[in-house]
Amino acid sequence: MSRKPPGRRADYRWFHSITTRWMDNDVFQHVNNVNYFSYFDTAVTYFEMTEKVVGLLEGPTHCVVAEV
Repeated sequence: MSRKPPGRRADYRWFHSITTRWMDNDVFQHVNNVNYFSYFDTAVTYFEMTEKVVGLLEGPTHCVVAEV
């Protein structure tokens, strides 16, 4: 089963840059796989807060489920 190639950056409407930390990398300077889920969580939370998807301090809790 072949995967569809990723789109171009211009095909996506929203981006969030994340700076890696020293502890995110292994001895070969590769980002450890488990950290990608943390990056995803950080980006989703930032999106929710900046786009007013949820008001974490203003009201009830909301959930977002996404496929990775």
